[in-house]
Amino acid sequence: MELVLAVGLICLLLGLAAGWALRTLNAPRPAPATVLPPATPPQGTEVDTKPPAEPTSAAPDTRMSGGQLEKQLVQALISLHDLTEAASLRTQITEDLARAGVCLIDARAGAGFDPALHRAVDTSTAGAPGDTDTIARQLRPGWITGNTVLRYAEVAVYAAPKTIKTEV
Repeated sequence: MELVLAVGLICLLLGLAAGWALRTLNAPRPAPATVLPPATPPQGTEVDTKPPAEPTSAAPDTRMSGGQLEKQLVQALISLHDLTEAASLRTQITEDLARAGVCLIDARAGAGFDPALHRAVDTSTAGAPGDTDTIARQLRPGWITGNTVLRYAEVAVYAAPKTIKTEV
């Protein structure tokens, strides 16, 4: 029993250390700080009124423009929507994205397959002739904003049954 607890504790600590290391390595680097002169100089000293020199760092500017930041945040929310299993959280993310103008693509079973919105990644045999070229099931939701598809809905599509011709 003590061995199981010890092994569990070691695994927990290793997991925490690995998570911390990954977060630290993937964290964005802060911009170099600029030193501002004190608001009131000590008595008997002169204040240099020249503006501070621009940093001479050769590092590229990693700040994103507003549009790039919005795209990255939307993609992060879509990824979070895919990863979470909690229905309430998925609903909240869907509503928040909808308020920002990003909507789910309709890919429910029985809807017509539209190659402008859907990507067929699997097929199923149609049970009736009218089911051909309709969605059998959604495998991954798609997202759209305005007329721009951010991600196609990945679906399984009903296909006509294969017929085997026999020659007599």
